[in-house]
Amino acid sequence: MTRSLIARAIKTNPEAVAPRVLAAQAQVDANQPIKAIATLSDVSREHPDNTALLKVMGRARIKAQKYGEAAVTLERLVRLAPNSPSAHYLLAQAFSLLGNQGGAITELGIVLALDPKFLRARIARIRAMMVDNRTNQAFAALRTLKSDFPDNPDVLFLEGWIATRLGKFDKAISILKIKLANYPTEDTAVQLAAALWNGGKKDTAEKTLKTWISNHKKDVSARLELANYYTIAGRPKDAINVWRTIIEHVPTQWVALNNLASVLTKT
Repeated sequence: MTRSLIARAIKTNPEAVAPRVLAAQAQVDANQPIKAIATLSDVSREHPDNTALLKVMGRARIKAQKYGEAAVTLERLVRLAPNSPSAHYLLAQAFSLLGNQGGAITELGIVLALDPKFLRARIARIRAMMVDNRTNQAFAALRTLKSDFPDNPDVLFLEGWIATRLGKFDKAISILKIKLANYPTEDTAVQLAAALWNGGKKDTAEKTLKTWISNHKKDVSARLELANYYTIAGRPKDAINVWRTIIEHVPTQWVALNNLASVLTKT
């Protein structure tokens, strides 16, 4: 259903759930989580047990960094849909972002019991184990994962992330350069820049992000990371310029809007 048809359906029947869920889903996918939450707020009170609504609301609240509210929403969802791997996966995301790695690991264990081939859940579980200092368990799980998916780019990215986290920056840089050359993604460019920055190669980190941005002008995460580095380096004017560019491309990009407003009120 196109956006115009969805808008017409909402206008015709404002209390209908399905059109609002579709509209909110599109808003989440367009990185407009605050709009998505507003789209669902009225009907969510009338339909508190609608699982499709709860799923989209949970995703929106995660993207809006309302992690506590997301966890409450998604806990309700898993009670209503206990056999849904995606519901447990979303709840695990919320728990992890709240710092509850134990809860995340438990939920991801449920996901994998329901769907053992859910690769993203296996990767997320290893990440949560690393953050929770369960290093031996994480490495055991990583060995099995590499055996099952020897050439998978997401597994290669995970290895680079783990090396960065352990302070093995040269190893991380080597892995992530291979990943970026063969399977280029914005996440890889950002992670490689992080390894370079933390490894003391700050100029190269900046160059890596700028190179990615020059070839992918609509990508936001790399710009946000570059602005973050400028802020850390005491270069607020450069950070402001990056946030303004983001807003020119994506006027509703709320992280850039908030950061820009915060800096400008201090100057």
